[in-house]
Amino acid sequence: MRKVIKALVTDEGVIVKKEDLTQKILKWIKKGFEKYVLIPPLPSLYLLENGIIEVYDSDLRIDFEKLIKRFLEKDPLVLTKYVVFRDLAIRGYYIEDYINNEMTILKGKKDIKDRETIYFIILEEGKNIEINKLNDILQSKKISEEDNKFIVACVERRGNVTYYEVKIFRR
Repeated sequence: MRKVIKALVTDEGVIVKKEDLTQKILKWIKKGFEKYVLIPPLPSLYLLENGIIEVYDSDLRIDFEKLIKRFLEKDPLVLTKYVVFRDLAIRGYYIEDYINNEMTILKGKKDIKDRETIYFIILEEGKNIEINKLNDILQSKKISEEDNKFIVACVERRGNVTYYEVKIFRR
Protein backbone atom coordinates (compact mmCIF):
# COMPACT_ATOMS: atom_id res chain seq x y z
CA MET A 1 0.00 0.00 0.00
CA ARG A 2 1.41 3.36 -0.99
CA LYS A 3 1.75 6.23 1.41
CA VAL A 4 -0.56 9.21 0.76
CA ILE A 5 1.30 12.47 1.22
CA LYS A 6 -0.22 15.38 3.12
CA ALA A 7 -0.15 18.76 1.39
CA LEU A 8 -1.21 22.23 2.49
CA VAL A 9 -3.06 24.47 0.01
CA THR A 10 -1.77 27.96 -0.83
CA ASP A 11 -2.76 30.47 -3.51
CA GLU A 12 0.17 29.29 -5.64
CA GLY A 13 -0.50 25.54 -5.37
CA VAL A 14 0.17 23.11 -2.55
CA ILE A 15 3.21 22.67 -0.34
CA VAL A 16 4.65 19.34 0.70
CA LYS A 17 7.42 18.51 3.16
CA LYS A 18 10.69 17.73 1.36
CA GLU A 19 11.03 14.53 3.38
CA ASP A 20 7.77 13.23 1.87
CA LEU A 21 8.84 13.57 -1.77
CA THR A 22 8.44 10.68 -4.18
CA GLN A 23 9.37 10.29 -7.86
CA LYS A 24 5.74 10.92 -8.85
CA ILE A 25 5.85 14.32 -7.15
CA LEU A 26 9.43 15.32 -7.91
CA LYS A 27 8.91 16.16 -11.59
CA TRP A 28 6.13 18.68 -10.84
CA ILE A 29 8.00 20.84 -8.32
CA LYS A 30 8.54 24.49 -9.20
CA LYS A 31 9.90 26.09 -6.02
CA GLY A 32 11.77 24.74 -3.06
CA PHE A 33 12.06 26.18 0.39
CA GLU A 34 14.10 25.06 3.37
CA LYS A 35 11.77 22.26 4.50
CA TYR A 36 8.97 22.39 1.90
CA VAL A 37 8.41 22.37 -1.85
CA LEU A 38 5.68 24.04 -3.88
CA ILE A 39 3.65 22.07 -6.41
CA PRO A 40 1.72 24.33 -8.86
CA PRO A 41 -2.09 24.12 -9.21
CA LEU A 42 -2.36 21.80 -12.25
CA PRO A 43 -0.10 19.02 -10.95
CA SER A 44 -1.63 19.49 -7.47
CA LEU A 45 -5.05 18.70 -8.91
CA TYR A 46 -3.66 15.72 -10.81
CA LEU A 47 -1.89 14.29 -7.77
CA LEU A 48 -5.01 14.75 -5.61
CA GLU A 49 -7.28 13.16 -8.22
CA ASN A 50 -4.93 10.16 -8.41
CA GLY A 51 -4.76 9.67 -4.63
CA ILE A 52 -1.07 10.53 -4.32
CA ILE A 53 -1.65 13.52 -2.04
CA GLU A 54 -4.29 14.62 0.46
CA VAL A 55 -4.83 18.37 0.57
CA TYR A 56 -5.59 20.37 3.70
CA ASP A 57 -6.63 23.96 4.28
CA SER A 58 -5.36 24.51 7.82
CA ASP A 59 -6.61 21.35 9.58
CA LEU A 60 -9.57 20.76 7.25
CA ARG A 61 -9.12 18.16 4.50
CA ILE A 62 -10.42 19.41 1.14
CA ASP A 63 -11.55 17.37 -1.83
CA PHE A 64 -10.89 17.82 -5.54
CA GLU A 65 -13.94 20.05 -6.11
CA LYS A 66 -13.00 22.42 -3.28
CA LEU A 67 -9.41 22.60 -4.51
CA ILE A 68 -10.60 23.49 -8.03
CA LYS A 69 -12.81 26.24 -6.57
CA ARG A 70 -9.85 27.59 -4.60
CA PHE A 71 -7.65 27.73 -7.70
CA LEU A 72 -10.48 29.20 -9.84
CA GLU A 73 -10.40 32.29 -7.61
CA LYS A 74 -6.94 33.13 -8.93
CA ASP A 75 -7.19 31.61 -12.44
CA PRO A 76 -10.66 31.40 -14.06
CA LEU A 77 -9.27 29.06 -16.76
CA VAL A 78 -7.76 26.50 -14.40
CA LEU A 79 -10.47 23.90 -15.11
CA THR A 80 -10.01 24.11 -18.89
CA LYS A 81 -6.24 23.95 -18.47
CA TYR A 82 -6.62 20.98 -16.17
CA VAL A 83 -8.67 18.99 -18.69
CA VAL A 84 -5.79 19.29 -21.19
CA PHE A 85 -3.11 18.86 -18.50
CA ARG A 86 -4.67 15.61 -17.25
CA ASP A 87 -5.06 14.21 -20.77
CA LEU A 88 -1.43 14.95 -21.61
CA ALA A 89 -0.09 13.71 -18.25
CA ILE A 90 -1.90 10.39 -18.81
CA ARG A 91 -0.21 10.20 -22.23
CA GLY A 92 3.17 10.59 -20.51
CA TYR A 93 3.92 14.27 -21.11
CA TYR A 94 5.61 16.55 -18.63
CA ILE A 95 3.44 19.69 -18.67
CA GLU A 96 3.64 23.11 -17.05
CA ASP A 97 1.54 26.25 -17.21
CA TYR A 98 2.95 28.86 -19.59
CA ILE A 99 2.19 32.45 -18.71
CA ASN A 100 0.83 34.41 -21.65
CA ASN A 101 -1.63 37.27 -21.32
CA GLU A 102 -3.21 36.77 -24.73
CA MET A 103 -3.84 33.01 -24.90
CA THR A 104 -4.11 29.98 -22.69
CA ILE A 105 -0.96 27.95 -23.26
CA LEU A 106 0.62 24.91 -21.62
CA LYS A 107 4.24 24.05 -22.29
CA GLY A 108 5.41 20.47 -22.34
CA LYS A 109 7.79 17.74 -23.34
CA LYS A 110 7.26 14.05 -23.96
CA ASP A 111 10.27 13.44 -21.73
CA ILE A 112 11.90 15.95 -19.38
CA LYS A 113 15.22 15.42 -21.20
CA ASP A 114 13.78 16.16 -24.68
CA ARG A 115 15.12 19.17 -26.57
CA GLU A 116 11.81 19.71 -28.35
CA THR A 117 9.36 21.82 -26.40
CA ILE A 118 5.70 21.57 -27.33
CA TYR A 119 3.39 24.52 -26.81
CA PHE A 120 -0.24 23.48 -26.39
CA ILE A 121 -2.47 26.43 -27.26
CA ILE A 122 -5.83 25.81 -25.58
CA LEU A 123 -9.04 26.80 -27.30
CA GLU A 124 -12.48 26.25 -25.80
CA GLU A 125 -15.40 25.18 -27.95
CA GLY A 126 -17.55 28.16 -28.88
CA LYS A 127 -14.82 30.76 -28.27
CA ASN A 128 -13.24 32.71 -31.11
CA ILE A 129 -9.62 33.51 -31.75
CA GLU A 130 -8.17 35.91 -34.27
CA ILE A 131 -5.76 34.18 -36.63
CA ASN A 132 -3.43 37.20 -36.44
CA LYS A 133 -3.22 36.83 -32.66
CA LEU A 134 -2.36 33.13 -33.03
CA ASN A 135 0.27 33.97 -35.64
CA ASP A 136 1.79 36.68 -33.40
CA ILE A 137 2.12 34.18 -30.55
CA LEU A 138 3.71 31.58 -32.82
CA GLN A 139 6.14 34.10 -34.30
CA SER A 140 7.18 35.60 -30.95
CA LYS A 141 10.90 35.25 -30.26
CA LYS A 142 10.22 33.62 -26.91
CA ILE A 143 8.61 30.49 -28.39
CA SER A 144 9.47 30.37 -32.10
CA GLU A 145 12.78 28.49 -31.83
CA GLU A 146 13.41 25.62 -34.25
CA ASP A 147 13.14 22.87 -31.60
CA ASN A 148 9.58 23.85 -30.71
CA LYS A 149 6.33 22.33 -31.86
CA PHE A 150 2.89 23.94 -31.68
CA ILE A 151 -0.35 22.08 -31.06
CA VAL A 152 -3.81 23.54 -30.70
CA ALA A 153 -5.80 21.68 -28.03
CA CYS A 154 -9.53 22.15 -28.64
CA VAL A 155 -11.60 21.44 -25.54
CA GLU A 156 -15.25 20.67 -26.19
CA ARG A 157 -18.05 21.32 -23.71
CA ARG A 158 -18.07 17.70 -22.50
CA GLY A 159 -14.36 17.80 -21.71
CA ASN A 160 -12.98 15.87 -24.68
CA VAL A 161 -9.77 17.25 -26.17
CA THR A 162 -8.78 17.14 -29.85
CA TYR A 163 -5.26 18.10 -30.91
CA TYR A 164 -4.12 19.79 -34.13
CA GLU A 165 -0.51 20.46 -35.03
CA VAL A 166 0.20 24.00 -36.24
CA LYS A 167 3.12 24.72 -38.56
CA ILE A 168 4.69 28.09 -39.14
CA PHE A 169 5.25 29.02 -42.76
CA ARG A 170 8.13 31.42 -43.16
CA ARG A 171 8.51 33.51 -46.30
